[in-house]
Amino acid sequence: TVAVVTMVLKIYGTFVSQPCRAVFWACRMKGLPFQHVYSLPHSDKASDDDKRPRVDTESPRFPSRHKAVPVLNDNGFVLTESHAILTYLAEKNEWYDLYPSDLIFRAKVNEYLHWHHRSVREATYAFFAPTVNPGGKQKVHYLIPVQNQSYKRPPPLPPPPPPPPLS
Repeated sequence: TVAVVTMVLKIYGTFVSQPCRAVFWACRMKGLPFQHVYSLPHSDKASDDDKRPRVDTESPRFPSRHKAVPVLNDNGFVLTESHAILTYLAEKNEWYDLYPSDLIFRAKVNEYLHWHHRSVREATYAFFAPTVNPGGKQKVHYLIPVQNQSYKRPPPLPPPPPPPPLS
């Protein structure tokens, strides 16, 4: 008899991080099982505690050279950046309600993801991380009018297409 070993999807991160929460929530919403490996940026702690495994970004055991969370480890395939992780999981698991198969609708989702990354994330970083980014306060004064304009014209998203027929 040969034992089949199934690898558990691992997601490294912390619930304090908005990008990590997006990945955690998508997996939970879709019922995708995963192991949460608690990981904090700018720390080097690590433990093998079964109840709460931990590998911080500065630890030699952290799976990504980018030293940022979230990180996905899917059976040895390591991927960083929340939007890349979300689109990978949606494509792999055929989550067409989150990431449409239709090229035009998918392009609009991608447009929003890229807009979010450059607009909302940059503004929140400037507001909430002035200790990490000493120039953040000056950046906020520049970003406020830019953000106000962009919120007046949110990117239009068409209604999602119907899911593909079941085969």
